Amino acid sequence: MRLLYMMKVLLSLAIIISLNAVGKAQDGHFTQYYQIPGNTNPALTGTFNGLYRVGMNYRDQWRPSVGRPFVSFAAGGDVKFSRSGRAASDVAALGINFYSDRTKQYDFNVSQIAISGAYHKLLDKATNQYLGIALQASVSQRTLNYEYLTFQDQFNAIDGYTFESSEILPVNNFGFYDLGLGLNYSFSPKDKNSLNLGVALFHLTRPNISFYSQNVPPGTSNDLSFKMNRRLSVHGSYNLGLNEFQSIEPRVLYMNQGPYTEVMISSLFKHEIRGSEGRTFFIGPGVRGVNNYNGFGIESLILIVGMEYNGLIFGLSYDHNLSDIINENFGLSTFEFSINYLGEYENEDAFCPTF
Repeated sequence: MRLLYMMKVLLSLAIIISLNAVGKAQDGHFTQYYQIPGNTNPALTGTFNGLYRVGMNYRDQWRPSVGRPFVSFAAGGDVKFSRSGRAASDVAALGINFYSDRTKQYDFNVSQIAISGAYHKLLDKATNQYLGIALQASVSQRTLNYEYLTFQDQFNAIDGYTFESSEILPVNNFGFYDLGLGLNYSFSPKDKNSLNLGVALFHLTRPNISFYSQNVPPGTSNDLSFKMNRRLSVHGSYNLGLNEFQSIEPRVLYMNQGPYTEVMISSLFKHEIRGSEGRTFFIGPGVRGVNNYNGFGIESLILIVGMEYNGLIFGLSYDHNLSDIINENFGLSTFEFSINYLGEYENEDAFCPTF
């Protein structure tokens, strides 16, 4: 009865999360989102085989086209704590994540540090079922360099923007706090088969991210707030063992933030090198679709490759953009690199997010 009551409570939380995904800004994203779990779902904190995990992602977007590319970086780690008594099979975990998104063209920077606490309740030991809930608290900072901005009244009508501007500019550096909530379910009845499902809601506080409202200039309206959209994240994966050495893992990620929706579908083929336990090669395709003010369309095709060696995981992905923002689509290519390390590594199939 106690377990049934807990599941009802968590189900209610999941419904609340889904119904509250509304609001006016967009977070950055990563192709290898499963390598930075705290940015995808705080309830993924502690969902790995081992005692602790550390890692980072680096994303370089549209470098051939814009010269000063959009760069995203994330790093973090999490650790699991043993339980005693009747809850000995449950898992408690604590994680910390750092995220940075930089638009070099205007030197616009978004930085965030977040701490996540998760608790995973064992539902069934025979099938290794866990249901987890997590809360994430974060502090963010936004900065903008006005030296890279020009205004109409600065143009000298001959050869450039050399005059001083009369624009009244607000403070260009401010911070805010935020909260996120997540749920995660994992099911792995066999060594090579496992299911993972999760849902998370970020920006519960809907922070005000307007530069102007931080320090309202004289003579301007006081109603200059711009509240951030809540971001809904829904993800799932299934690892299917084909034989002793091979498996496939389809993945899906759905994210919605205000008027923007992203759906990413991918599949990884994993091959364990014979005679070398703990060494696995993986490769797989993916596709990303987006829905914005222009409607839904396929944004990019994706290729992911990587290697796992005794708990050390390397990943490389390439996004080929299909949109017609410019004629040369190759110029919109995106590269992403990730590296993760699982401390006190327990299972050679650790690339799958299970316990």
